[in-house]
Amino acid sequence: MNQPILILLATLISGMARSAPLPPAISPAGDSNIVISNKTERYIFDEGSKEHPVVIRQEYKTTYYCSELRTEIPWSVSYNNQSSIDDLKIYLNGSRDKTIQPKNEYYSSNDIFLSDEKICYFSLPFIKKGTSDEVQLEKTTLDPRYFAIIYFTEDQAVRQKSVEIVVPKWMHVDIKEMNFAGYAIQASSSASAMTRLS
Repeated sequence: MNQPILILLATLISGMARSAPLPPAISPAGDSNIVISNKTERYIFDEGSKEHPVVIRQEYKTTYYCSELRTEIPWSVSYNNQSSIDDLKIYLNGSRDKTIQPKNEYYSSNDIFLSDEKICYFSLPFIKKGTSDEVQLEKTTLDPRYFAIIYFTEDQAVRQKSVEIVVPKWMHVDIKEMNFAGYAIQASSSASAMTRLS
């Protein structure tokens, strides 16, 4: 099955226009207990150091909603020697939580480490029906060659998602959309040096 992706840079909004009511969300596995009610991703191309002249700062904000039963879900993000996790904040039902301690480990398959790939992960609990949890992440990629694809898919059903790509006027970036047909994806750009896809 072709999943919509944007080679080099991308975005998604799954659902209707902002003024229309949100559709019911059903995850790929058919489980609608936990849904992503809103996710925003922001990618900012910026000047770096002499060693890394261009860096990409990534900001993610994901709001999850528990619609049926108390549960917890695994949350993870990958990174490597060319990227870093700068900040990670977890909010449980609107309040900042500092008791959840994310683990950072090298990624392995069958206890074999195949690369410098690392994973940051934790379990995100939902204390009861009707609660919303939020995860905010700041990540930096030190070399644009290691930043090639933004995927649209998520582990949970998505009601609304937008991705904003901020490119300075001095930089040229080619954005290629792939597999967008059949999805409610809107793209726009402005002269203020950014591209927004939603």
